[in-house]
Amino acid sequence: MAGRYRADPQPDHQRGKLHHPVNSGDGTMSSRLQSARCLSICRLVERREQSWRAVVSGGAGYIGSHLVWALVERHWSVLVIDDLSTGLRQNLPGEAQLLVADMASTTAGMAIEDFSPDIIFQFAAKIRVDESFERPDLYWDVNLRRSGELFAKSLDKGVRHFVLSSTAAVYGEPDVDFVTEDTPARPISPYGRSKLASEWLLHDLCEKAGATYTVLRYFNVAGADAKLRTGPRLGTGNLISVAIEAMLGQRAELPIFGTDYDTPDGSCIRDFIHVTDLVDIHIRSAERLLRGGSSVCFNCGYGKGYSVKQIAERARQLASHPFRVSHKGRRKGDIVSMVANPERMKQNLGWAPLHEDLDFLLLTGFRWASKGLALAPV
Repeated sequence: MAGRYRADPQPDHQRGKLHHPVNSGDGTMSSRLQSARCLSICRLVERREQSWRAVVSGGAGYIGSHLVWALVERHWSVLVIDDLSTGLRQNLPGEAQLLVADMASTTAGMAIEDFSPDIIFQFAAKIRVDESFERPDLYWDVNLRRSGELFAKSLDKGVRHFVLSSTAAVYGEPDVDFVTEDTPARPISPYGRSKLASEWLLHDLCEKAGATYTVLRYFNVAGADAKLRTGPRLGTGNLISVAIEAMLGQRAELPIFGTDYDTPDGSCIRDFIHVTDLVDIHIRSAERLLRGGSSVCFNCGYGKGYSVKQIAERARQLASHPFRVSHKGRRKGDIVSMVANPERMKQNLGWAPLHEDLDFLLLTGFRWASKGLALAPV
């Protein structure tokens, strides 16, 4: 059973680029940020004999639930706040408390005050590029307004550290082979624009309050917990989800949208990161903040691109059921090529990937789904 709760430079709007304090790993701190660092160090000393306390907003979802398992294994105290619109309570460990509520609700604010977390991980968001064109109002409401209310209420309750789940979609169509955090942010979808705006808002709120944050810009996340305690949902429409459905025999074909792009094989190129490696980045980012680290933005990827055709072909080779690969027209909002330069994140966090393997990425997701655990969202 889960517990009793069932939680420096300014953004340059003209250039469409967000500069984060200490993006290079150093810089001059304002007096308020220096105070926040002192507070973090004091709290570290106070908690030396006990666990950290974290609120994970959206923690019953795909990436959030993997983080919750990892935090519990490290003896953190965890409160998950999730409305369960797409998350699943059965994917959470019993040691985590769960509050079923909207992240912007008064109930969530009261729970955060009562729980008194050291840090908040914010995952709750709408994340489908195609849907964002159809329902931009929903994406701005959830990704900006409601996220902003969570940030503001948490700051009012004394929280001084945040880790925000963001996306490489903020870069739009980059004109470089490898995207750094200094690549101009020019999103081309309501999804990307709403997530970039949430980054800006968190920056401004934290700067005013003397708080610190880390923004993590995911490239493409896939795979599942190797112990099969949690994993991705099918039916989400992303490439890996569709590939796994085809591998299981749940669909007869895997469509490739666009085969005439200016890439080696004509299909889009993506940088995939295994969810377990991404969780490690979250924990290292949190520990860095709690030890007095300053605000920063990191790209989260391996720095290696796979084409959609390569993914489709490898999935077909690993499949338990044969399936066709079909070629379709281009899809609105798809970015031609997006590969991370993760060096800043590696240097600041001392991080190195443990699961940089396409087969492991596909097969862990496949094994999770083959157990009948990857329920489609309602």
